[in-house]
Amino acid sequence: MIRAVVDRIDEGVAVLILCGAAGKTITLPSSLLPDGAKEGDIVSLSVQPDPDATQTERAQVAATIERLRKL
Repeated sequence: MIRAVVDRIDEGVAVLILCGAAGKTITLPSSLLPDGAKEGDIVSLSVQPDPDATQTERAQVAATIERLRKL
């Protein structure tokens, strides 16, 4: 689990400072923050692989490449 401090929220964009990462930041749409999250709050983030979505995306890319080769 990744922890981060909400540094600021401005015009729909949230800037988070990663805890224990020497000032590294990430930005993301503020709509992805939990309801009620505000500047100074600590939030937990989770990043997980999505094998089904990966497989679907790869199949779509392969189909597009194949279609373009036939042009």
